[in-house]
Amino acid sequence: MTTWIEPDNYDPEIHIIVEIDIEKFDKQWKKNPFYVPSNQAAPTNLLKYSIWQERHDKKGYKAEMSTVAVGDDGSGNQVVGFIDGRHRYATYRDKGKKTIPIMITIKTLATFQKMLKS
Repeated sequence: MTTWIEPDNYDPEIHIIVEIDIEKFDKQWKKNPFYVPSNQAAPTNLLKYSIWQERHDKKGYKAEMSTVAVGDDGSGNQVVGFIDGRHRYATYRDKGKKTIPIMITIKTLATFQKMLKS
């Protein structure tokens, strides 16, 4: 079972740690071209994906939380995505977990929460 730790660049004046609903987040992430479908890592990332699958099962394993961002998709639409940790997130999602902690900036939190409600 994974123990999530704060990323090295965590700054409590800039970032906040929030527990997210994986199903709601995934609904929004699917709108991003860098989405990783369930159990389908890109061929270039299969090794990374399989390593994370194995690590998440180890007792006492510690991993940095994923860092999530809200940004423009280039067409004026707001999308959620990852600065770091999309494969960590995807493997945890694919193991059937319901929630996961992530790090996001305080200034984008309200937009992020609104997106997850839609």
